[in-house]
Amino acid sequence: MEEQQPINDNIPWKSCCWTIDPNFMKYMTQITISYIILTLAIYKLIVISKEDNEDKSIYISLITLILGIYTTPIKLRRNVPTLDETKQSNLN
Repeated sequence: MEEQQPINDNIPWKSCCWTIDPNFMKYMTQITISYIILTLAIYKLIVISKEDNEDKSIYISLITLILGIYTTPIKLRRNVPTLDETKQSNLN
């Protein structure tokens, strides 16, 4: 059996017309898919609000999920010592 070579993401992808960084392409794909899902969920919420016959929770959950992925987490405490730092201060 032939050994598989590791994938190197630092090599640019080349085509006949363009050269692109693979990390940028992956990032743009994620942003595009997220934007499409967010747009369709908001659209369905607007359409459903006129009909009121269908459950809206799945669309609200999709919007919340996408917004949660792209927002930064809130830090409640600053400069909290790590476990290693606490052990070192107790030893001194």
